[in-house]
Amino acid sequence: MTRGLAICVALAVIGASSCDEAQRVATSHRTYTAEDLEGFVLRPDEAADGTRFVEGASGTLTLERFWPSSCCPAQQAAFDEAGFLAGHAALFERPGRSGEPIDTRPGFELVSSRAALFRSEEGASEAMATWVEYHDAGELDRLPGRGLGEEAGAFVGSPDAPAETVVLYVWRMGRLVLYLRASVGTGSVPVERVRVLADRMDRRAS
Repeated sequence: MTRGLAICVALAVIGASSCDEAQRVATSHRTYTAEDLEGFVLRPDEAADGTRFVEGASGTLTLERFWPSSCCPAQQAAFDEAGFLAGHAALFERPGRSGEPIDTRPGFELVSSRAALFRSEEGASEAMATWVEYHDAGELDRLPGRGLGEEAGAFVGSPDAPAETVVLYVWRMGRLVLYLRASVGTGSVPVERVRVLADRMDRRAS
């Protein structure tokens, strides 16, 4: 019997109405620590095709590194009020990336994998809501987030230039909020390939 099936069977006995609900109950009772976060983001050897791990932009994230005051004071304040404890990031970029959406080439240009821990589940939920709101622009379409954590937001679109498509997922598991963003050349990378990376993070935190 697999671990997931065992959880479903065991929790069904205490009244969970479905396997999905049982998994959510199990997740909500997992204890996370700041030391766990590095294990939830993508590893340096898991770079998407054509990208390389950027060590200088990865690692432990203070609140200031997560949301710098120079660009995002409102987000920083929202995370602070929500009880931000710790963060971790893994960034991957394609060599020669200009950072300009109009210059995006076919394939992956950037993949950002992040994890943030909060004092409470309520705080994590509030922080996730502000993160989703931050990205919920008119140029982005909603994507299915089913199967990621206890609540999730997912988007795809080209908010800055037709050459670039942004795919992103934000989801919560107890006091933990996970995030995956990919910048790709429009029409060159199916959304499903990005979802595979999000699912990998989700499994590690489950």
